[in-house]
Amino acid sequence: LETLKKQINSIENCNLKNNSQNLVMGEGDINSPIMLIGEAPGIKEDKLNTVFKGECGLLLNKMLLAINIKRQNIYCCYAINFRPPEDRKPTSQEIKRYSVFL
Repeated sequence: LETLKKQINSIENCNLKNNSQNLVMGEGDINSPIMLIGEAPGIKEDKLNTVFKGECGLLLNKMLLAINIKRQNIYCCYAINFRPPEDRKPTSQEIKRYSVFL
């Protein structure tokens, strides 16, 4: 994961990277057969350098609990690793640029 993080951080000419405080990788069990992929980190996730916080994270936790899955037993990440400006939806070009790292 550290090598992957260095590769992502080495991307140049990226408005997403310039707009963000942190590169948000993912968290959980990297060896899990279940991987949840969100669109992009929001302002809270960027600030805390973590995934699925706030209302979205609470809802995710409730949904996982309802199907008897512990969040720490899955891997959660985003399609892109940097927060888009104004928390807008990432463009298809941005998703394509970062999808190679998934």
